[in-house]
Amino acid sequence: MSNTSGAVGTSRLHVLDLRPLWEGDLSIHERYDIAYTAVSLQGLVNKKQPRILIYGMPYGNWAKFAPPRGFDGNIDRMVLECSQVEGDWLEHVRLTPVDSLEELVEAYRDEFPGLVLWDDVVEATANVATTVAGVEGLLPVRFAERDSERPTLFQTLTEELKLDVKRSLVGLFKGSGKIPDIDRPSTGSAKCDAYLWSKEMYLDTGRCRADLIGYYQDAYARSSRAHHGHWIALRDYFISESAFVVDVSVWADETPIDDPDQPLGTDRMVLDEVLNSAYARTQGKEPIRVFGFPPWAEKYTDHQGVNGGHGPVPTEWELTSIVTPYNGHLVVDIYQGFTANLSLYRHAPPFEGVSGPGLGAAASGRGVAQVPAATTSPAVPSGGAPKPFPRLNILFYMGDYCDIGAVYNILPVNWADPKRGEIPLGWSFTPVMTELLPDLFRWMYKTRTPNDHFMLGPGLYGYNMPNELPEGIPYEQNALLAREWCRRLGMDVTGFFIGYQPPSPRTLELYARATPTGVLTNHFSVRDARAPVPHLGMYDLCTPGSQPHEIADKAVRHIDSMYESQDRGGLEEGFVAFRCIWVEPSLIVEASRLMRERLKGVWTPEVVDPVTFFERFDGRRQSGTDDVATNDGTDR
Repeated sequence: MSNTSGAVGTSRLHVLDLRPLWEGDLSIHERYDIAYTAVSLQGLVNKKQPRILIYGMPYGNWAKFAPPRGFDGNIDRMVLECSQVEGDWLEHVRLTPVDSLEELVEAYRDEFPGLVLWDDVVEATANVATTVAGVEGLLPVRFAERDSERPTLFQTLTEELKLDVKRSLVGLFKGSGKIPDIDRPSTGSAKCDAYLWSKEMYLDTGRCRADLIGYYQDAYARSSRAHHGHWIALRDYFISESAFVVDVSVWADETPIDDPDQPLGTDRMVLDEVLNSAYARTQGKEPIRVFGFPPWAEKYTDHQGVNGGHGPVPTEWELTSIVTPYNGHLVVDIYQGFTANLSLYRHAPPFEGVSGPGLGAAASGRGVAQVPAATTSPAVPSGGAPKPFPRLNILFYMGDYCDIGAVYNILPVNWADPKRGEIPLGWSFTPVMTELLPDLFRWMYKTRTPNDHFMLGPGLYGYNMPNELPEGIPYEQNALLAREWCRRLGMDVTGFFIGYQPPSPRTLELYARATPTGVLTNHFSVRDARAPVPHLGMYDLCTPGSQPHEIADKAVRHIDSMYESQDRGGLEEGFVAFRCIWVEPSLIVEASRLMRERLKGVWTPEVVDPVTFFERFDGRRQSGTDDVATNDGTDR
């Protein structure tokens, strides 16, 4: 899926700025039409050669984050600049602005033979048309007659630009009778009929990729005024890579809000058929990349106004547990729609990891940030003479960069934070991200400090549940991929194991092969000296919007609670790992300072790097001593 033969050169990129689209008096339908067809055109044109760059959504819409001071909000340009440093493949590229989608279509009309129309009534056909576009090279557009004083995009393309309609999905799926072309009885759902038609026409026949599935919300997104701009941007990547695109619920025990009259369990049946078809073609020998996320804010969950019976996180985990046994993993995109231009960056030179030029030694040392040990006796009611305060080893996990939206929109800004490097931090990401945005990670590896350390996860090569991997090819494939990528990326520690249960013995064996130094988990602490790799629970500490004093208060309360629950008069050492989600180093540096001040008189606190943390922890674990306080796990 990455360019393994070096970059495909280009001297010019046409730039279409869609950011003004989200302002003004255009209707939701008009905005969706323009953005949807623009990124689809980008995918078609960039398939063979990088030629179109899109500035997509204003920074700050993504998860309601505010731009940092001094940043103008153009995250798409900031990511592009990672490819324009001296010696990089886009260093000398010329950016040529275009004023409209129509102008861009005119410039590249010879690149595609015509249009594929999707049906405004059956919103799933917006996804089906994306699959068709990737296979047949057609430009997808919503069929719509004039619905305002302005002509629709369909009318502009067909009447003004004289583009031909080569395939129409309009009126094709009715949810009754037989599904056209495939001689199969209707499921009773026009939505599900459309996906089964697409599966049999393109996935079963080998015309589209079996190892790349876009799990991406269809045009139902237009029903949400708050989120109608979502679920668009990644379509350029799906088309450029000939992916199969689908949007169905993971739950078989309820009907989805977007198709409430379908027979119970039909959505889930379609998902199972899609995954079975993909696995039949790969035979488990290639990992199946499921790109996207449940559209939790609009359907399939109990989020406000959605009226489902399952929470967003259980829905996320259900999808992950369904996909994993197929040798599958997720490329998570929680707030889908703000990750632009992946069809462009797929042409970049592959990221070589620590073996690349100038990348090998930047963060090879250990890192410890320590306050001077106090000289008064600790507040430990053990009696007797004063003694040194017990050492508290503190590890900060910086994630969750298993999410392509977070990697694209947040990680570059957080990495540019001026306080990065002042204390040891463990940055956690899935290796698949380095294939999708190789230039970004090349920049990170070149600019890291001795206090920046990289950890695997969450999951393995991609976001999955290792406990759910079946024996045989899926298990061995994941073990080999994880070990190879951890070696390539210089990762000795897993940042986040995900699972309904603690890591099983066979999962620990897998991690021992990939990251033998240690594993952070979403479960309780384990100090079993017989386990092949030390593993420890992690506590959820902070998310964007948190304030330093709030973080410090929460951390100290947790440490106090942890200590009280493991009251040992002879305590000599403590270990606590904190999960920090999508936050900037400045926040953690200040919170860490406050934490260490408040821990004086009880602990000698040290903020340490992941390797030092687990080497110390494993030494205590192997010695069998009973003088260690350990974390109890996450809140999640």
